[in-house]
Amino acid sequence: MTPALSVIIPTYNNAPFLERCIGSIMPATGSVEIIVIDDGSTDDTSKVLAGIPGLKIIEKPNGGVSSARNAGVKAATGRFVMFVDADDRLLPGGMDALMKGIHGFDADIVIFRSFSGDEECYPWKQFFREGATYSGGALLAYEYTRGSVCGCLYSRSFLTGNAIAFDEGLSMAEDTVYFACAQSIAKKICFMDIPLYEAIPRQGSASRGIDSTFLERYGKALTAARGRIGDPRMADFAILKILMGIVNVAAPAGYSASEVRKICPVDAVLPLSVSSFSHRKWLVRILNHSFPLFFGIKKWKDRIYG
Repeated sequence: MTPALSVIIPTYNNAPFLERCIGSIMPATGSVEIIVIDDGSTDDTSKVLAGIPGLKIIEKPNGGVSSARNAGVKAATGRFVMFVDADDRLLPGGMDALMKGIHGFDADIVIFRSFSGDEECYPWKQFFREGATYSGGALLAYEYTRGSVCGCLYSRSFLTGNAIAFDEGLSMAEDTVYFACAQSIAKKICFMDIPLYEAIPRQGSASRGIDSTFLERYGKALTAARGRIGDPRMADFAILKILMGIVNVAAPAGYSASEVRKICPVDAVLPLSVSSFSHRKWLVRILNHSFPLFFGIKKWKDRIYG
């Protein structure tokens, strides 16, 4: 029988977290396929996975999270797919609540509620009505988009039918580019008031690692956002999100605006269209006028407000 849901878990040297992650999914009732992609791990990942029954395990040479997720989508057979990072987990009761309603979902993307500690990630309840459907473009009236692909369901036929895939050349902001590509062509996005996903920050995770190449990797994401996202307005939103992420990382690491511009193709992706934005026109005008001024304002704002 075709499963209702394929859960895709990419993992690279996450052996200590796998039982917690998979255990948060497995109590679910209903038809769930759990696909774990071992992306060339060198720790005890294979040993841990061998002790957990009922998994579909794919072993591949290390190629990064984007290639692992693409491999998972290719192997999936469920009506919907969901991405879960191996060092995160689903909240208690979340999977059961999701599965009780999954057969009634009729959307390209279903967005649930996600948390990191006590803070909600990408909150939506103040803007959107639960169960109603919106086009991806309609969400931009409220400047809603996401920098994470987790905490959502995606119709597998929507992804494969539109050739939506992760850019395997990206290792920074790959989620931002992927979600923007999907959102830009989605005709039906709905929200469900189910607390589902818990992102658990930890030292050394891919999204938090800072090394000598991190600006180059962010720069590739800027180029991909302008080149891969078909809707220019959506591309502007993704580029602004990536640029804000660059400042959030570069400023505390001691980089200056001029150093960032030497490495990242900032000037190649500007100017952004001010008319694309509803609530941050002033910020976009500053960015278009002067990246150093944008960098400085964002840097000091973050210092003041944390």
